[in-house]
Amino acid sequence: MMKKKLLINERVATWGKYFILMMLIIFAYCAQAQTIPITGTVIDASTKDPIPGASVFVKGNAKNGTVTNIDGKFTLSVTDQDETLVISFVGFKTVETQIQGKKEFSIDLEPDSQSIDELVVTALGIKREKKALGYSVGEVKTDAIVNSSETNVITALSGKVSGVIINSTSSSL
Repeated sequence: MMKKKLLINERVATWGKYFILMMLIIFAYCAQAQTIPITGTVIDASTKDPIPGASVFVKGNAKNGTVTNIDGKFTLSVTDQDETLVISFVGFKTVETQIQGKKEFSIDLEPDSQSIDELVVTALGIKREKKALGYSVGEVKTDAIVNSSETNVITALSGKVSGVIINSTSSSL
């Protein structure tokens, strides 16, 4: 009888240790998962128009990012108030701003009039120079699109690059 009682006490003690361990793990996870919601608007500094499609991400952590909506607004969750936001868009200068406890931002992007030298955007959205790619790249000159008789830029690309198939559909209302 005493031996049986001792076994039950050992099991309770073992389960108690597991319970305490699980509670510590859950507490650590919850403490780590504290996030701060950040909202804001990205606008063109010269025209004061919103910029849809601008990239907004935490510096050093490109996985924690978002893109502005059609009104230039974004929402992002950060874990630390001392982090830096990086805001960029093609044709504009990249802006870095400290969060410093702020929860709402209004970011003005200045136009950047640099000329772009051979930039290739791959299917994955990764930008590389043409020389740095390990595979062949089709090229379309600006003149080929401008001098085409098409009124739509997309249909003007039809037949210009091998492997690209563009189907145009008509809609009747």
